[in-house]
Formats: sequence, C-alpha cells, structure tokens
Amino acid sequence: MSSEHGRETFLDAVPHDYMQRFHTQPLIDRLHFSHPSDEWRQASARCYAGGQERLHTAAEIWSGKDLHGFLEPLFAALCEYDALYTLAIDMSFSDMEPEIIELTSWDGLFQRFLHLRRLELFSRTSSAVRKHFAATFLRTCGDQRPEAESSGLTLAWVVLLRPEEYSDGQDVLLDLGALASILEGAVTRCERLELYAAKPSGDDSEGFRSLSAIPTDPDLFRTVAAPILPRLSSLVDVLTIH
Repeated sequence: MSSEHGRETFLDAVPHDYMQRFHTQPLIDRLHFSHPSDEWRQASARCYAGGQERLHTAAEIWSGKDLHGFLEPLFAALCEYDALYTLAIDMSFSDMEPEIIELTSWDGLFQRFLHLRRLELFSRTSSAVRKHFAATFLRTCGDQRPEAESSGLTLAWVVLLRPEEYSDGQDVLLDLGALASILEGAVTRCERLELYAAKPSGDDSEGFRSLSAIPTDPDLFRTVAAPILPRLSSLVDVLTIH
C-alpha cells in the first residue's frame, strides 16, 4: 500500500518478520515516533523492548491521511499484545497541526493500551499538539486500569532553552503555564512530572532517541522557571528537573 505521492507507507516498509517481532519476549514496551523537521518529510517509528530497539520503520508523510496510514497498523499490532508502557512523541509537523489533533488514531491510542503509563513529549512537538496529547493522556489513562495497575501516570515534558538573545524566558513561562493549566484541569492527577531543560544543539538534526541523550541545563532552567515551579510542584506528587 503506497501513499498518493508514491512514497512508502508503514506496511511497505516493515521487515518480513514484522509480526514476529511483536510477540517475541520481552514484549515491546516503548514506542518512539519522530519527525525532525518540516523540511524533511520522513517520519520514523522505533519500538523498544527492555531498552533494546526491536523494530524501526519509516515513511514520508505529506498529509494527515499518510500519517494515519503509517501509524494505524503499528498501533493495531501493539494493541494485540498490549505491553506498551511508554509513548514518546517528537515531531514537527507544524503545517499539519489541525490534522494531527483531529486524528482519531491518536486519541484512541491512549484508550487501547491498559498499561500505558508514561508519555514523553519532546520540544519539537508544537505547543498545541503537546497540550492535546497531554490532556488526552491524563484524561483517558488514569481511569481505565485494572485494580492491580494502581500506580500513577508520568508525564515527561521537554522545554527548549533558547539563546538569551532570542528569549527573555517568557516563552518558557508560557509553555509551563499551559502545562500547569492542563494539570489543573485533569480529572486524574499526574503522579510524576519530569521537566527536561533542553539546550539548543547542533547534534539533534535527526532528533534524539531518548531523553537521556538531550543536553540540558537544569540550573539555568530553575532560574528562568522559578516563578511557576511552586505551582507545578503543587499539581503533582513528584516533580523532577533534568
């Protein structure tokens, strides 16, 4: 199945032993979806099991329809084995923002995985899309758990610290203010909030595959974000700054 632009979709790109990789123990527990820049239309999905990459596939995305066609087969396969614990999103489809928010596959994702506990939102993802994902995650993942799954939810939020000549810190406060509003309006309390203060880097043209790979400046962040940190701390059980 190819897109109308003749590019590969998910089903074209998967390896021949695709389904075997999903039912092999340990099961896939982390999905990292990334799209580094609007100029580069290729998006990728990386699946991990026990910290090791199990599957990587990519396709060029030109529309919301392409995005849905790329992700839906992957979601369906993951749902069959239902071990997904972490979803990481790092994408910059700024020209497709309304389509991304309206995609039912994203909303449904949070309802389809009973064990989904952790959402990682990287800084490339637009503010509107991040807010949508965070609100949906907290709304749907906190009240659809078996009694044995009683632990809370973790939200990892990456904040980009721009060079001083481009920013006086107000963009950081606005970003965190939006996050605080989501936490205040959530029916389910976020147990753990992880804030990552990312420094601009020339090494991230293809995106980072993990939060630990992001160069950070927590001391500068504490200074810039000082006015809002008490508010955020009051809205979660545990607040960490990296």
